Amino acid sequence: MRDANRGRLDAVQLAWLEHALRQDPGSPAFLLLHHPAGGPDLWRGLANPGALWRVIRGFPAIQGVFSGHVHRCLVTSGIPAGTPHVELPATMQFPCGYGFVRVYEKGFTYNAYKVKRLDLVAASREAVRFGTVGQALYASYAAGGVGDRNLTRTLEGRTHRPAFLEVSAVLRPREARELFARVQPYPGAAVFPAAQEGRERVVLGRYESWTEADGLRRTLASQLGLRASISPEGGCHLPFQMQMLLAGPPQP
Repeated sequence: MRDANRGRLDAVQLAWLEHALRQDPGSPAFLLLHHPAGGPDLWRGLANPGALWRVIRGFPAIQGVFSGHVHRCLVTSGIPAGTPHVELPATMQFPCGYGFVRVYEKGFTYNAYKVKRLDLVAASREAVRFGTVGQALYASYAAGGVGDRNLTRTLEGRTHRPAFLEVSAVLRPREARELFARVQPYPGAAVFPAAQEGRERVVLGRYESWTEADGLRRTLASQLGLRASISPEGGCHLPFQMQMLLAGPPQP
């Protein structure tokens, strides 16, 4: 659909895809689309994702479905059953990133990276004109969680996505920048707008276990008098019911 925010696969394209997949149905395959095919969303993906699902449902050798358009990091489990649908970021818009897919004999890995110009990343995020709370929600929505930026998929169909506990503190902007300058060399350190007006959230570290995360929180409290919180690291994505409402009535 030229110059439209929502895409569509026509009958000719779908027939070509089915024919190509039937040539060697047992060989691993990757689908690369422009518009996401995971279903309705705020930013509009395919207008007729069901038509694509009906074609690819019978080809479990499909390893992954990759798309762009929305410029965010998101991985969902879709059709064929359990297949990762990966939405990739764009360098031109927050979170200003790009992705690498490395294919091996036994599977593949996907990793997203952010450009090194953090000032450009911040400028892109701050261009969203919804105030501090809007920026915080947008940052979480677009950047996703660590499992939306990294995954491993085996040829047998197992998908591994990391999950971490995040230690963070909410401070005034000046205090947040000073703290971030001190912790920036440490893995997982980052700074985001907080949901509270006039505050910023400094991520101090990400850990796989509660014991490690709580150890850092206690250390920060005893040595710096800093109140930090522990929460699951992850993106803020709209519930499916809200996606359907925003997308409007389905098209045939």
